[in-house]
Amino acid sequence: MKARVSKQPPRRRDSPAYYKRDAAWYRRTFHVAWGQLAHLAGMSKEDYEPIYREILRQCGATDGPNGPSLGSMTAAQKEAALAQFKQRGFDLKNGGKGGFKAPANGDSLLVKAYGLWRALAGFGIVQNDSRAAFEAWALKRIRGDKLEWSTAPEREQLVEALKLWAKRKGCEIRYDALQDSWIEHHGEVA
Repeated sequence: MKARVSKQPPRRRDSPAYYKRDAAWYRRTFHVAWGQLAHLAGMSKEDYEPIYREILRQCGATDGPNGPSLGSMTAAQKEAALAQFKQRGFDLKNGGKGGFKAPANGDSLLVKAYGLWRALAGFGIVQNDSRAAFEAWALKRIRGDKLEWSTAPEREQLVEALKLWAKRKGCEIRYDALQDSWIEHHGEVA
């Protein structure tokens, strides 16, 4: 039996050709990025979709029947979109496969609550914007021992309590989708 001999040299891991970035690779990787960025923003994938689509449009995707089309983008435009995703916090591991696990038990609500806490600190309503101060306040509010043990409804209560606190103090805090962060608007402090 004859051994098969390849006419091409083996690809090295440090070679760009090793990681084949074809249309399917970009589609899979962008889909993973969409999920990761939605989680990091404390939003569902459906709520994050307009932001995701806007990033693709800014990088050169033209609208097809179902939104921005990856097929209309050049390789350079796809790389630019990938760079935008990385800038917003996307962590590309293993060529877009694995490496990211969505947290269980409503952790995205904790991310959202902590973002609100820091926004309140920006107004001067909260003196200490540290994670420890946030956890101390949250544990007192939900009457729990550990924040990790809290339930999703308790975490929703934390988010709503922070929103009401801001409203009571005359502050408007909204989520700016394009900047991917909480934006503070100073109102009349009551």
